[in-house]
Amino acid sequence: MSPKWSTMLVAAFCAMSEVPQALAAAYLTIDSAGLARTALVIEHAPLKLARRPLVIVLHGENGNGARVRHRLRLESITHSAKPIFLYPDAIHGHWSDAVGAAATRDVAMLRDMTATLERRGLVNSRLIFLVGDSTGGAMAIRAVCAGLGPIAGLATIDTTMPADLAATCAPPKPLAYIAIATGHSQATASPAALAFFAKSDGCAAGPSPAPLVVSDPRNRDVAYVERFSGCKAPVEQVRIIHDGKATSAKIGASDEGASSRAEKMNDAAHLVWAFLKKLGA
Repeated sequence: MSPKWSTMLVAAFCAMSEVPQALAAAYLTIDSAGLARTALVIEHAPLKLARRPLVIVLHGENGNGARVRHRLRLESITHSAKPIFLYPDAIHGHWSDAVGAAATRDVAMLRDMTATLERRGLVNSRLIFLVGDSTGGAMAIRAVCAGLGPIAGLATIDTTMPADLAATCAPPKPLAYIAIATGHSQATASPAALAFFAKSDGCAAGPSPAPLVVSDPRNRDVAYVERFSGCKAPVEQVRIIHDGKATSAKIGASDEGASSRAEKMNDAAHLVWAFLKKLGA
Protein backbone atom coordinates (compact mmCIF):
# COMPACT_ATOMS: atom_id res chain seq x y z
CA MET A 1 0.00 0.00 0.00
CA SER A 2 1.42 3.37 -0.96
CA PRO A 3 1.27 6.24 1.56
CA LYS A 4 -2.02 8.13 1.54
CA TRP A 5 -2.49 11.74 2.58
CA SER A 6 -5.75 13.36 3.67
CA THR A 7 -5.21 17.11 3.98
CA MET A 8 -7.12 19.87 5.78
CA LEU A 9 -6.36 23.46 6.61
CA VAL A 10 -6.40 24.39 10.27
CA ALA A 11 -8.56 27.49 10.17
CA ALA A 12 -7.66 30.50 12.31
CA PHE A 13 -5.00 28.53 14.18
CA CYS A 14 -2.37 31.14 13.34
CA ALA A 15 -4.19 33.95 15.14
CA MET A 16 -5.08 31.80 18.14
CA SER A 17 -1.60 30.48 18.80
CA GLU A 18 0.67 33.27 17.52
CA VAL A 19 2.25 30.93 14.94
CA PRO A 20 3.71 33.20 12.24
CA GLN A 21 2.35 31.26 9.27
CA ALA A 22 -0.73 29.17 8.59
CA LEU A 23 -0.47 25.48 9.37
CA ALA A 24 -1.31 22.58 7.12
CA ALA A 25 -2.44 19.34 8.76
CA ALA A 26 -2.58 16.01 6.98
CA TYR A 27 -3.38 12.47 8.01
CA LEU A 28 -0.76 10.06 6.71
CA THR A 29 -1.62 6.39 6.26
CA ILE A 30 1.07 3.87 5.40
CA ASP A 31 1.36 0.11 5.21
CA SER A 32 3.84 -1.09 7.83
CA ALA A 33 4.33 -4.79 8.57
CA GLY A 34 1.04 -5.50 6.79
CA LEU A 35 -0.96 -3.04 8.92
CA ALA A 36 -2.45 0.33 8.04
CA ARG A 37 -0.77 2.83 10.37
CA THR A 38 -1.82 6.45 10.73
CA ALA A 39 -0.32 9.72 11.94
CA LEU A 40 -1.15 13.39 11.99
CA VAL A 41 1.46 15.50 10.17
CA ILE A 42 1.70 19.25 10.86
CA GLU A 43 3.80 21.62 8.78
CA HIS A 44 3.76 25.29 7.97
CA ALA A 45 2.52 26.68 4.69
CA PRO A 46 3.84 27.65 2.23
CA LEU A 47 5.71 24.36 2.03
CA LYS A 48 8.48 25.36 -0.41
CA LEU A 49 11.24 25.01 2.13
CA ALA A 50 14.45 23.02 2.37
CA ARG A 51 14.49 19.75 4.27
CA ARG A 52 13.45 20.50 7.83
CA PRO A 53 13.79 19.06 11.32
CA LEU A 54 11.25 16.40 12.25
CA VAL A 55 9.75 16.18 15.75
CA ILE A 56 8.00 12.86 16.37
CA VAL A 57 5.59 13.05 19.33
CA LEU A 58 4.25 9.85 20.89
CA HIS A 59 1.05 9.96 22.91
CA GLY A 60 0.38 8.29 26.25
CA GLU A 61 -1.88 5.40 27.21
CA ASN A 62 -5.33 5.28 25.56
CA GLY A 63 -4.43 8.30 23.46
CA ASN A 64 -3.81 9.19 19.85
CA GLY A 65 -1.76 11.67 17.88
CA ALA A 66 -4.43 14.34 17.69
CA ARG A 67 -5.00 14.22 21.46
CA VAL A 68 -1.35 14.64 22.46
CA ARG A 69 -1.03 17.44 19.92
CA HIS A 70 -3.88 19.23 21.67
CA ARG A 71 -2.37 18.56 25.11
CA LEU A 72 1.10 19.88 24.31
CA ARG A 73 0.32 22.55 21.68
CA LEU A 74 3.93 22.53 20.56
CA GLU A 75 3.26 24.40 17.33
CA SER A 76 1.97 27.40 19.30
CA ILE A 77 5.28 27.53 21.21
CA THR A 78 7.83 27.12 18.45
CA HIS A 79 7.25 30.47 16.68
CA SER A 80 9.10 28.94 13.77
CA ALA A 81 8.28 27.58 10.35
CA LYS A 82 11.13 25.08 10.50
CA PRO A 83 10.05 21.82 12.14
CA ILE A 84 7.58 19.26 10.87
CA PHE A 85 5.59 17.56 13.64
CA LEU A 86 4.57 13.92 13.32
CA TYR A 87 1.97 12.52 15.74
CA PRO A 88 1.64 8.74 15.16
CA ASP A 89 -1.26 6.67 16.48
CA ALA A 90 -0.68 3.48 18.45
CA ILE A 91 -2.85 0.50 17.58
CA HIS A 92 -5.97 0.72 19.76
CA GLY A 93 -4.26 3.52 21.70
CA HIS A 94 -1.57 1.32 23.28
CA TRP A 95 2.18 1.23 22.63
CA SER A 96 3.91 -2.00 23.48
CA ASP A 97 5.56 -1.73 26.91
CA ALA A 98 7.46 -5.01 26.71
CA VAL A 99 10.02 -6.59 24.43
CA GLY A 100 8.50 -8.69 21.65
CA ALA A 101 6.77 -8.62 18.28
CA ALA A 102 4.44 -5.74 19.16
CA ALA A 103 7.32 -3.46 20.13
CA THR A 104 9.22 -4.44 16.98
CA ARG A 105 6.10 -3.62 14.95
CA ASP A 106 5.81 -0.14 16.46
CA VAL A 107 9.48 0.66 15.95
CA ALA A 108 9.16 -0.47 12.32
CA MET A 109 6.19 1.85 11.91
CA LEU A 110 8.19 4.84 13.18
CA ARG A 111 11.03 3.94 10.83
CA ASP A 112 8.64 3.58 7.87
CA MET A 113 6.88 6.88 8.55
CA THR A 114 10.18 8.72 8.86
CA ALA A 115 11.39 7.18 5.60
CA THR A 116 8.16 8.24 3.88
CA LEU A 117 8.71 11.88 4.82
CA GLU A 118 12.37 11.68 3.83
CA ARG A 119 11.43 10.31 0.38
CA ARG A 120 9.09 13.25 -0.10
CA GLY A 121 12.06 15.59 0.41
CA LEU A 122 10.65 17.07 3.62
CA VAL A 123 12.93 15.88 6.42
CA ASN A 124 16.55 16.53 7.33
CA SER A 125 17.66 13.07 8.48
CA ARG A 126 20.27 14.60 10.83
CA LEU A 127 17.60 16.55 12.74
CA ILE A 128 15.06 13.98 13.88
CA PHE A 129 13.79 14.31 17.46
CA LEU A 130 11.62 12.08 19.63
CA VAL A 131 9.18 13.30 22.30
CA GLY A 132 7.10 10.91 24.40
CA ASP A 133 4.40 11.46 27.00
CA SER A 134 4.03 8.73 29.65
CA THR A 135 3.93 5.36 27.87
CA GLY A 136 4.82 7.20 24.67
CA GLY A 137 8.08 8.14 26.37
CA ALA A 138 8.78 4.49 27.11
CA MET A 139 8.08 3.70 23.46
CA ALA A 140 10.44 6.50 22.39
CA ILE A 141 13.24 5.08 24.56
CA ARG A 142 12.59 1.61 23.16
CA ALA A 143 12.76 2.98 19.60
CA VAL A 144 16.11 4.65 20.30
CA CYS A 145 17.45 1.42 21.77
CA ALA A 146 16.21 -0.51 18.73
CA GLY A 147 18.26 1.62 16.38
CA LEU A 148 15.68 4.11 15.10
CA GLY A 149 17.69 7.01 13.92
CA PRO A 150 19.91 8.78 13.85
CA ILE A 151 18.06 10.66 16.59
CA ALA A 152 19.30 14.15 17.47
CA GLY A 153 17.48 14.44 20.79
CA LEU A 154 15.01 12.68 23.09
CA ALA A 155 12.52 14.19 25.55
CA THR A 156 10.19 12.25 27.84
CA ILE A 157 7.40 13.44 30.15
CA ASP A 158 6.43 11.41 33.24
CA THR A 159 8.06 8.31 31.79
CA THR A 160 9.50 5.12 33.25
CA MET A 161 12.19 3.31 31.26
CA PRO A 162 11.19 -0.29 30.42
CA ALA A 163 13.12 -2.58 32.74
CA ASP A 164 14.56 -4.81 30.03
CA LEU A 165 16.28 -1.94 28.24
CA ALA A 166 18.77 -1.02 30.96
CA ALA A 167 20.75 -4.18 30.21
CA THR A 168 20.26 -4.36 26.44
CA CYS A 169 20.09 -0.79 25.10
CA ALA A 170 23.10 0.34 23.10
CA PRO A 171 22.55 3.68 21.32
CA PRO A 172 24.93 4.10 18.37
CA LYS A 173 26.17 7.44 19.68
CA PRO A 174 25.71 9.80 22.67
CA LEU A 175 22.14 11.06 22.75
CA ALA A 176 20.85 14.35 24.19
CA TYR A 177 18.12 13.53 26.71
CA ILE A 178 15.75 15.47 28.95
CA ALA A 179 13.34 13.90 31.45
CA ILE A 180 10.47 16.04 32.76
CA ALA A 181 8.41 15.23 35.86
CA THR A 182 5.11 17.00 36.50
CA GLY A 183 3.79 15.04 39.49
CA HIS A 184 3.32 16.50 42.97
CA SER A 185 5.81 14.19 44.67
CA GLN A 186 7.94 12.81 41.84
CA ALA A 187 11.61 12.99 42.69
CA THR A 188 12.54 12.22 39.10
CA ALA A 189 10.86 11.33 35.87
CA SER A 190 12.81 8.12 35.40
CA PRO A 191 15.85 7.29 37.55
CA ALA A 192 16.72 4.34 35.31
CA ALA A 193 16.57 6.40 32.11
CA LEU A 194 18.62 9.24 33.57
CA ALA A 195 21.24 6.86 34.95
CA PHE A 196 21.39 4.98 31.67
CA PHE A 197 21.82 8.01 29.41
CA ALA A 198 24.26 9.65 31.82
CA LYS A 199 26.43 6.53 31.63
CA SER A 200 25.97 6.12 27.88
CA ASP A 201 26.90 9.77 27.29
CA GLY A 202 30.00 9.55 29.47
CA CYS A 203 28.85 12.09 32.06
CA ALA A 204 31.47 12.80 34.72
CA ALA A 205 29.26 13.77 37.63
CA GLY A 206 25.70 13.58 38.92
CA PRO A 207 23.08 16.28 38.42
CA SER A 208 23.17 19.56 40.34
CA PRO A 209 19.73 21.00 41.14
CA ALA A 210 18.98 24.70 40.72
CA PRO A 211 15.76 26.72 40.57
CA LEU A 212 14.77 27.33 36.96
CA VAL A 213 11.82 29.73 36.82
CA VAL A 214 9.26 31.22 39.17
CA SER A 215 7.38 33.51 36.85
CA ASP A 216 4.40 34.38 39.05
CA PRO A 217 5.10 35.89 42.51
CA ARG A 218 1.72 34.57 43.69
CA ASN A 219 2.75 31.04 42.82
CA ARG A 220 5.17 29.35 45.24
CA ASP A 221 5.77 26.42 42.92
CA VAL A 222 9.28 25.98 41.62
CA ALA A 223 10.75 24.11 38.68
CA TYR A 224 14.20 22.63 39.23
CA VAL A 225 16.59 21.78 36.45
CA GLU A 226 19.27 19.17 37.17
CA ARG A 227 22.06 18.84 34.62
CA PHE A 228 24.78 16.22 34.49
CA SER A 229 28.26 17.56 33.83
CA GLY A 230 30.98 16.38 31.49
CA CYS A 231 28.55 14.70 29.11
CA LYS A 232 29.23 14.09 25.43
CA ALA A 233 25.59 15.11 24.86
CA PRO A 234 23.40 17.00 27.36
CA VAL A 235 21.50 14.94 29.94
CA GLU A 236 19.12 16.69 32.31
CA GLN A 237 15.85 16.48 34.12
CA VAL A 238 13.33 19.09 35.22
CA ARG A 239 11.06 18.58 38.20
CA ILE A 240 8.00 20.78 38.67
CA ILE A 241 7.47 20.94 42.42
CA HIS A 242 4.04 21.90 43.73
CA ASP A 243 3.11 23.38 47.09
CA GLY A 244 -0.32 21.82 47.08
CA LYS A 245 -2.14 25.08 46.32
CA ALA A 246 -0.90 26.46 43.04
CA THR A 247 -1.46 24.55 39.83
CA SER A 248 1.85 24.81 38.00
CA ALA A 249 5.24 26.42 37.80
CA LYS A 250 3.82 28.52 34.97
CA ILE A 251 6.87 28.23 32.78
CA GLY A 252 5.58 30.14 29.81
CA ALA A 253 1.98 29.49 30.81
CA SER A 254 -0.48 32.22 29.93
CA ASP A 255 -3.93 30.66 30.31
CA GLU A 256 -4.81 31.10 33.99
CA GLY A 257 -8.20 29.46 33.41
CA ALA A 258 -6.64 26.17 32.33
CA SER A 259 -6.92 23.05 34.47
CA SER A 260 -4.01 21.94 36.64
CA ARG A 261 -3.09 19.12 34.27
CA ALA A 262 -3.34 21.36 31.21
CA GLU A 263 -1.03 23.92 32.82
CA LYS A 264 1.48 21.25 33.80
CA MET A 265 1.52 19.96 30.24
CA ASN A 266 1.97 23.52 29.01
CA ASP A 267 4.98 23.85 31.30
CA ALA A 268 6.37 20.56 30.03
CA ALA A 269 5.87 21.55 26.40
CA HIS A 270 7.84 24.79 26.88
CA LEU A 271 10.65 22.86 28.55
CA VAL A 272 10.70 20.29 25.75
CA TRP A 273 10.88 22.93 23.06
CA ALA A 274 13.60 24.93 24.85
CA PHE A 275 15.70 21.75 24.97
CA LEU A 276 15.07 20.73 21.35
CA LYS A 277 15.64 24.25 20.08
CA LYS A 278 19.17 24.22 21.49
CA LEU A 279 19.80 21.02 19.55
CA GLY A 280 18.73 22.50 16.22
CA ALA A 281 14.99 21.80 16.03
